[in-house]
Amino acid sequence: MDSNRASPNSQDGYSRRFLWHAGCGSIAGAMSLLLFYPLEVSRTKLANDLKIKGKWEFDGHLDVYRRILGPRPHVEDLYRGYFVSSYGAGIYRGLYFGLYGALKSIVLTGSTKDDFLASFALAWVTTNVSAFATYPIDTIRRRMMMNGFSFSEVLLDVGATPRLLYKGAGANILRSGVAGAFMLAGYDQVQASLTKGKV
Repeated sequence: MDSNRASPNSQDGYSRRFLWHAGCGSIAGAMSLLLFYPLEVSRTKLANDLKIKGKWEFDGHLDVYRRILGPRPHVEDLYRGYFVSSYGAGIYRGLYFGLYGALKSIVLTGSTKDDFLASFALAWVTTNVSAFATYPIDTIRRRMMMNGFSFSEVLLDVGATPRLLYKGAGANILRSGVAGAFMLAGYDQVQASLTKGKV
């Protein structure tokens, strides 16, 4: 055994595991966002569409793209807020995978190691911590999409106050917490079943 290699149970082992999971999660989040960001822009505009004089502003996804890419294309509007969103996604995915990957070897030991409910509880906590930590970035991203503001203009608009930056955070936790936790815990269960099948 290599004496220079850190034990997985050492503090250095935990740190390396956290950094590895956080790094992989951050890169995956940024890459997936690059592909699907125009769809996220359209979804956000449709979700906030207002009915004026009995008529909706947009008729659907194609209408959103038609207006953005109309006679005078504004391609940048398809990616407005991307860098802010990518930064937020990187932090979220990094915490999401990093915290769970690092803590499960500490918390899920003995009889709880392969217990789905214990895995789900840990995943639920780490998912909500990740969502709460990055929610202000998500608020800024949505306002940039809707209003065409720059990052600094959004900060001036909301006044950088926690009340506005965290508006709707409770609903977001209910929406993403359960699904995100189920995915992490479910993946661990499938992986454990496959590992046992090979033995």
